[in-house]
Amino acid sequence: MARHYHPRMLLTFLRHGTTLVVVSLLTSGLARAEEPPAELEYREGQPIPAGYRTEERISRGLVIAGASVFGAVYLANVVMVAYAGLGGIDPGPGPKWLYVPFAGPFVAIAEFEELPAEVGVLLAVDGLAQVGGLATFIAGLATKEKVLVRDDSATGTRIEVRPIFGPGAAGAHLRF
Repeated sequence: MARHYHPRMLLTFLRHGTTLVVVSLLTSGLARAEEPPAELEYREGQPIPAGYRTEERISRGLVIAGASVFGAVYLANVVMVAYAGLGGIDPGPGPKWLYVPFAGPFVAIAEFEELPAEVGVLLAVDGLAQVGGLATFIAGLATKEKVLVRDDSATGTRIEVRPIFGPGAAGAHLRF
């Protein structure tokens, strides 16, 4: 059965609930504004801000991009060959080479007996994409980039407790 509330009760609830939400949003914004960022971009020749140190890391962007390109293309090959096998289609030895990463598409081109030109081009692009993904991944591992990292050891361990209020609810947000 649906509850019916008196309009004054709803107005009072909305007024107090909205106030609590606004206060919560304002205090959470203030807490974030006071905290310095965990990482900053490093610029050669610029002074290092107090409380930060330089750190060399692999190029995460290149590593992620390379792994994503290779993984997507290789996964498409595996799914395609497995799907053909489930359908009872026996396309011969060529497609089975697509299970082999990097060299598989090129060997598959040579193994097909009657290969349409379009399929040959697709397999060549497939192989080049896999090799390109691997090259990008390796370049990301080999390339180091400098970043400025907040040195929390100077200030000790930080624990932040922030209250959270809302209509009909209250709680705390803990951050270590």
